Amino acid sequence: MALTLSAITRYISGTGYDWLIELPPVLVCWLVFPLLGPLLREGNHIQVDFLASLTSSRQAKFLKLLMNLTALIASLVFFKAGVEATFLYFNLGQMMELEIDIPIWWMYLSFPVGFIILALFAHREALQTSLSRFIECFQDLHEKQLAIVQAHHKNSTWRNRISRDYFHKILFWLIQHSYFIMREKTVQIK
Repeated sequence: MALTLSAITRYISGTGYDWLIELPPVLVCWLVFPLLGPLLREGNHIQVDFLASLTSSRQAKFLKLLMNLTALIASLVFFKAGVEATFLYFNLGQMMELEIDIPIWWMYLSFPVGFIILALFAHREALQTSLSRFIECFQDLHEKQLAIVQAHHKNSTWRNRISRDYFHKILFWLIQHSYFIMREKTVQIK
Protein backbone atom coordinates (compact mmCIF):
# COMPACT_ATOMS: atom_id res chain seq x y z
CA MET A 1 0.00 0.00 0.00
CA ALA A 2 2.82 2.38 0.85
CA LEU A 3 4.51 1.60 -2.46
CA THR A 4 1.26 2.29 -4.32
CA LEU A 5 0.84 5.55 -2.43
CA SER A 6 4.42 6.47 -3.32
CA ALA A 7 3.80 5.76 -7.03
CA ILE A 8 0.59 7.82 -7.02
CA THR A 9 2.32 10.72 -5.24
CA ARG A 10 5.20 10.59 -7.69
CA TYR A 11 2.79 10.52 -10.66
CA ILE A 12 0.64 13.44 -9.41
CA SER A 13 3.27 15.74 -7.93
CA GLY A 14 6.31 14.68 -9.89
CA THR A 15 8.33 14.05 -6.73
CA GLY A 16 8.32 10.97 -4.55
CA TYR A 17 8.95 10.48 -0.89
CA ASP A 18 11.70 8.02 -0.04
CA TRP A 19 10.23 7.23 3.38
CA LEU A 20 7.14 5.71 1.72
CA ILE A 21 9.40 3.19 0.01
CA GLU A 22 11.62 2.56 3.06
CA LEU A 23 8.85 2.32 5.65
CA PRO A 24 7.25 -1.09 4.76
CA PRO A 25 10.39 -3.20 5.43
CA VAL A 26 10.77 -1.42 8.76
CA LEU A 27 7.17 -2.13 9.76
CA VAL A 28 7.25 -5.84 8.85
CA CYS A 29 8.30 -6.71 12.42
CA TRP A 30 5.11 -4.99 13.66
CA LEU A 31 3.15 -7.25 11.35
CA VAL A 32 4.92 -10.50 12.27
CA PHE A 33 5.56 -10.50 16.03
CA PRO A 34 2.13 -9.39 17.36
CA LEU A 35 0.53 -12.18 15.29
CA LEU A 36 2.47 -14.98 17.04
CA GLY A 37 -0.24 -15.46 19.70
CA PRO A 38 -3.28 -15.60 17.39
CA LEU A 39 -1.39 -17.99 15.11
CA LEU A 40 -0.75 -20.28 18.09
CA ARG A 41 -4.42 -20.24 19.02
CA GLU A 42 -5.52 -21.07 15.47
CA GLY A 43 -2.82 -23.77 15.10
CA ASN A 44 -1.29 -22.09 12.05
CA HIS A 45 2.34 -22.09 13.16
CA ILE A 46 4.80 -24.37 11.41
CA GLN A 47 4.30 -27.76 12.99
CA VAL A 48 5.17 -31.41 12.69
CA ASP A 49 1.95 -33.37 12.88
CA PHE A 50 3.02 -36.99 12.34
CA LEU A 51 3.04 -37.60 16.13
CA ALA A 52 -0.65 -36.76 16.41
CA SER A 53 -1.57 -39.69 14.17
CA LEU A 54 0.52 -42.12 16.23
CA THR A 55 -0.80 -41.18 19.67
CA SER A 56 -4.07 -41.67 21.49
CA SER A 57 -6.33 -38.71 22.24
CA ARG A 58 -5.10 -38.57 25.84
CA GLN A 59 -1.45 -38.54 24.71
CA ALA A 60 -2.28 -35.92 22.04
CA LYS A 61 -3.76 -33.67 24.75
CA PHE A 62 -0.64 -34.16 26.84
CA LEU A 63 1.54 -33.25 23.83
CA LYS A 64 -0.60 -30.16 23.22
CA LEU A 65 -0.22 -29.15 26.87
CA LEU A 66 3.54 -29.74 26.69
CA MET A 67 3.77 -27.69 23.48
CA ASN A 68 1.80 -24.80 25.01
CA LEU A 69 3.95 -24.80 28.15
CA THR A 70 7.10 -24.83 26.00
CA ALA A 71 5.74 -21.90 23.97
CA LEU A 72 4.95 -20.07 27.21
CA ILE A 73 8.45 -20.52 28.61
CA ALA A 74 10.14 -19.64 25.31
CA SER A 75 7.98 -16.55 24.85
CA LEU A 76 8.87 -15.31 28.34
CA VAL A 77 12.59 -15.77 27.59
CA PHE A 78 12.26 -13.90 24.28
CA PHE A 79 10.14 -11.23 25.97
CA LYS A 80 12.95 -10.58 28.44
CA ALA A 81 15.51 -10.43 25.62
CA GLY A 82 13.25 -8.08 23.64
CA VAL A 83 12.87 -5.73 26.60
CA GLU A 84 16.64 -5.65 27.06
CA ALA A 85 17.22 -4.92 23.35
CA THR A 86 14.56 -2.20 23.37
CA PHE A 87 16.11 -0.50 26.39
CA LEU A 88 19.57 -0.77 24.84
CA TYR A 89 18.51 1.05 21.68
CA PHE A 90 16.42 3.49 23.71
CA ASN A 91 19.49 4.40 25.78
CA LEU A 92 21.70 4.62 22.68
CA GLY A 93 19.23 7.02 21.09
CA GLN A 94 19.94 5.81 17.56
CA MET A 95 17.61 6.83 14.75
CA MET A 96 16.79 5.03 11.50
CA GLU A 97 18.33 6.46 8.38
CA LEU A 98 15.07 7.44 6.72
CA GLU A 99 13.70 10.67 5.42
CA ILE A 100 11.72 10.96 8.66
CA ASP A 101 13.36 10.42 12.02
CA ILE A 102 12.14 7.25 13.68
CA PRO A 103 13.96 5.86 16.72
CA ILE A 104 15.27 2.32 16.23
CA TRP A 105 13.82 1.26 19.57
CA TRP A 106 10.30 1.65 18.12
CA MET A 107 11.07 -1.21 15.77
CA TYR A 108 12.60 -3.31 18.58
CA LEU A 109 9.54 -2.69 20.75
CA SER A 110 7.60 -5.10 18.52
CA PHE A 111 9.62 -8.04 19.94
CA PRO A 112 8.49 -7.78 23.58
CA VAL A 113 4.96 -6.81 22.52
CA GLY A 114 4.69 -9.84 20.23
CA PHE A 115 6.18 -12.27 22.70
CA ILE A 116 4.01 -11.12 25.61
CA ILE A 117 0.97 -11.63 23.36
CA LEU A 118 2.31 -15.12 22.55
CA ALA A 119 2.81 -15.80 26.28
CA LEU A 120 -0.79 -14.81 27.03
CA PHE A 121 -2.17 -17.03 24.28
CA ALA A 122 0.10 -19.95 25.26
CA HIS A 123 -1.02 -19.60 28.90
CA ARG A 124 -4.66 -19.55 27.78
CA GLU A 125 -4.23 -22.62 25.60
CA ALA A 126 -2.40 -24.52 28.36
CA LEU A 127 -5.17 -23.72 30.83
CA GLN A 128 -7.84 -24.70 28.36
CA THR A 129 -6.14 -28.03 27.60
CA SER A 130 -5.67 -28.89 31.27
CA LEU A 131 -9.21 -27.78 32.19
CA SER A 132 -10.73 -29.86 29.39
CA ARG A 133 -9.00 -32.92 30.85
CA PHE A 134 -10.30 -32.03 34.32
CA ILE A 135 -13.85 -31.62 32.99
CA GLU A 136 -13.64 -34.99 31.24
CA CYS A 137 -12.62 -36.61 34.54
CA PHE A 138 -15.42 -34.75 36.35
CA GLN A 139 -17.94 -35.83 33.71
CA ASP A 140 -16.88 -39.48 34.12
CA LEU A 141 -17.25 -39.16 37.89
CA HIS A 142 -20.66 -37.54 37.41
CA GLU A 143 -21.84 -40.41 35.21
CA LYS A 144 -20.61 -43.03 37.72
CA GLN A 145 -22.31 -41.28 40.63
CA LEU A 146 -25.52 -40.94 38.65
CA ALA A 147 -25.46 -44.67 37.87
CA ILE A 148 -24.93 -45.48 41.57
CA VAL A 149 -27.81 -43.23 42.63
CA GLN A 150 -30.13 -44.71 40.00
CA ALA A 151 -29.18 -48.29 40.90
CA HIS A 152 -29.67 -47.60 44.60
CA HIS A 153 -32.98 -45.87 43.89
CA LYS A 154 -34.17 -48.88 41.87
CA ASN A 155 -33.33 -51.40 44.62
CA SER A 156 -34.84 -49.56 47.58
CA THR A 157 -38.35 -50.16 48.95
CA TRP A 158 -41.18 -47.64 48.61
CA ARG A 159 -40.89 -46.48 52.24
CA ASN A 160 -37.12 -46.03 52.06
CA ARG A 161 -37.48 -44.26 48.76
CA ILE A 162 -39.51 -41.44 50.26
CA SER A 163 -36.95 -40.71 52.98
CA ARG A 164 -33.99 -41.07 50.61
CA ASP A 165 -35.63 -39.30 47.71
CA TYR A 166 -34.86 -35.82 49.04
CA PHE A 167 -31.25 -36.75 49.74
CA HIS A 168 -30.81 -38.16 46.23
CA LYS A 169 -32.47 -35.17 44.61
CA ILE A 170 -30.19 -32.80 46.50
CA LEU A 171 -27.12 -34.90 45.72
CA PHE A 172 -28.10 -35.16 42.05
CA TRP A 173 -28.74 -31.41 41.86
CA LEU A 174 -25.36 -30.62 43.46
CA ILE A 175 -23.50 -32.91 41.08
CA GLN A 176 -25.33 -31.59 38.05
CA HIS A 177 -25.02 -27.94 39.12
CA SER A 178 -21.28 -28.19 39.79
CA TYR A 179 -20.80 -29.90 36.42
CA PHE A 180 -22.60 -27.09 34.58
CA ILE A 181 -20.65 -24.41 36.47
CA MET A 182 -17.36 -26.04 35.41
CA ARG A 183 -18.69 -26.37 31.86
CA GLU A 184 -19.63 -22.65 31.75
CA LYS A 185 -16.18 -21.64 32.99
CA THR A 186 -14.60 -23.69 30.21
CA VAL A 187 -16.86 -22.09 27.61
CA GLN A 188 -15.98 -18.62 28.96
CA ILE A 189 -12.26 -19.41 28.66
CA LYS A 190 -12.68 -20.48 25.01
